[in-house]
Amino acid sequence: MYANVNVGAVMKGTVRRTALAGFLAFASLPAAAGPNDAAIRAIVDRAVAQWSVFLSCSVLDPEVHAFVLRAWGLRVDELETVLARADLAPGTAAAIAAAVDPAAMMAPTLGDVATLIAYCHAAPDWYRSVTSGRDVIRPADEVEALLPR
Repeated sequence: MYANVNVGAVMKGTVRRTALAGFLAFASLPAAAGPNDAAIRAIVDRAVAQWSVFLSCSVLDPEVHAFVLRAWGLRVDELETVLARADLAPGTAAAIAAAVDPAAMMAPTLGDVATLIAYCHAAPDWYRSVTSGRDVIRPADEVEALLPR
């Protein structure tokens, strides 16, 4: 594991996300998929893919990594607020809560420098994107657009 990863912050987020999954599972009473489950899951999957690069590739720079962790935490907080109104099926809610966990998002590259380097080279503009905010997926905004007003 890389020395710069704030394990306490990651674990705190894991506990919060697990609690969110439980809440959303009970708040989403229908057993069947909600009307927007597939579209919401696709949005979250795209955001997780992008932010996984940001989280993983920033791990060697403590200041940038702390910034990315904070920014992702804010995005997830916004997403949680919107998802509470999304009528998600319990399984979808649980899958989303697990997917947005920073530790899970970084797991594929932890401990393997060659994998991390290859992963980051595949997305050479990650630093520009995350520091400028351009082309950064904001999942809460996209999910909000799907929900009835």
